[in-house]
Amino acid sequence: MFPNRKEARRVRVVVGRGTPLAELREELEAAEVPVERIVVRPGSAAEEDDAELVLGKGSREEELLSLMHGLRRISGVREVNSALINGSAESKPEQ
Repeated sequence: MFPNRKEARRVRVVVGRGTPLAELREELEAAEVPVERIVVRPGSAAEEDDAELVLGKGSREEELLSLMHGLRRISGVREVNSALINGSAESKPEQ
């Protein structure tokens, strides 16, 4: 309907309790992806939290891919997923 409209993107990150959110923020800054907000909720497992990163509109795909790869390298991150390309999801399952 609106082909040139850019929507905000969301990235879900499952982290172990005690994982410093400062490390997530550092990775966001390094990837130069604008962030509207970070929402952290208790996860489904007792030792996990869900962090939802709401990214600014107009984020480029390359920036998002770089961000997701960077988030996966953070100690305590158990899963990263987001709809990136044509609604497909990319994720890192729990190890």
